[in-house]
Amino acid sequence: TIIINCQDNDTKLGLIDGQQRTTTFLLLLKALLLSINTAIGKTATDDESESLCRGLKERRRRIMGILYKAETEDISDNPDQERDKKICNNSLLLENFSINELYKSELNTILQAVDYEEIESAMTIVNSKGLKLSYKSAYGVFVVGVVAKDGDDTRTGFKVKLGQSLEDFDVDTVVKEACDDAINALHGTQCESKKYKVLFAPNVFSSLISVLMSNISGDSVNKGRTLLKDKLNQEVASKKFTLIENPHSKEYPYFYRAFDDEGVATYKKAIVEKGVLKTFLYNIESAKEAKTSSTGNGYGGAAIGISTSFLQVKPGKKSKEELVAKINNGIQITNVQGLHAGMNPLSGNFSLQASGYRIENGKITTPVNLITIAGNLFEVFKDIDEVGNDLHLSYSGILTPSVIVKKLAISGK
Repeated sequence: TIIINCQDNDTKLGLIDGQQRTTTFLLLLKALLLSINTAIGKTATDDESESLCRGLKERRRRIMGILYKAETEDISDNPDQERDKKICNNSLLLENFSINELYKSELNTILQAVDYEEIESAMTIVNSKGLKLSYKSAYGVFVVGVVAKDGDDTRTGFKVKLGQSLEDFDVDTVVKEACDDAINALHGTQCESKKYKVLFAPNVFSSLISVLMSNISGDSVNKGRTLLKDKLNQEVASKKFTLIENPHSKEYPYFYRAFDDEGVATYKKAIVEKGVLKTFLYNIESAKEAKTSSTGNGYGGAAIGISTSFLQVKPGKKSKEELVAKINNGIQITNVQGLHAGMNPLSGNFSLQASGYRIENGKITTPVNLITIAGNLFEVFKDIDEVGNDLHLSYSGILTPSVIVKKLAISGK
């Protein structure tokens, strides 16, 4: 975690609080190191496990380097009791220092390090009727988390990016985006309580789509637990909203699925097309109950439910800046909290704590915080006024741009 201290117009970086003792921090690192050492010993040495084993060994070296201030070249790939003991005996009594004191000289190096992982997965389905299907996928995950502090105010910035290799990521740009999000949100105030034109950031709109999808589940339809149960081929959203499931996307292959967990072939399909609900989503069981066919959306391993692989909102033609320019007095919502507790998925009514920025005369101005947005999920989708082209891919597999909603009640001061 990065701490950015902005006091006295002098940006300083630190790890956690300089006054905080490191005992707990070091104990956690030691526990993690023991687990990794054990895992290295149990990991198979075949080709399929090579990447996993390589990752474990790299993390072992990094943790020992931090834990004992050791040089990487002095640390063996595999646990070596005698060699590890020598490194430990030569280390400092770390518990007597605060984190900032201990790592003062290495601070910038530590802060510039971000988490990157490469994930490989494979799946094979075989049954007694002769079915045998398999697939493999691989992608990289790049994560940056920062915290900005100024006086008593603390804000966070968080970015997750997906790619096929490390070369796909512009590290400096992603780190800057996360830092900007945290710093720009400092000292937010409450806005006046009234209805505003709202610009939903992609990450927030993708969360709303996730709730909408529970209402398009065939299981919910069969049990009458969705207000959309009688809305097939009817308008349920703005004509500017089109939502597609594309499990075979070549541009975004991270969520590629040729078949679902029941062995049913997947295919590209419009779920909502120009505001019209085109299909519900079914696994084999729910499709049988509805006397229809599975849509290839049976996922969940042992307990098969209904889900999607990769969803994408059809982008509009306007950039985020052009969307902002259309709003004279509005609010950009960049974060919501309590989505599960504050959202009734059946009725669609919600009341959520949120934060974001004021939009005044076509420009994003000051941050807003401790506000509450309230409305109805289904009305939000009907009130979509503009869809941007600033596509953002969420870690859950939803690709969406910023979206303007005509009006939404916001409570502040």
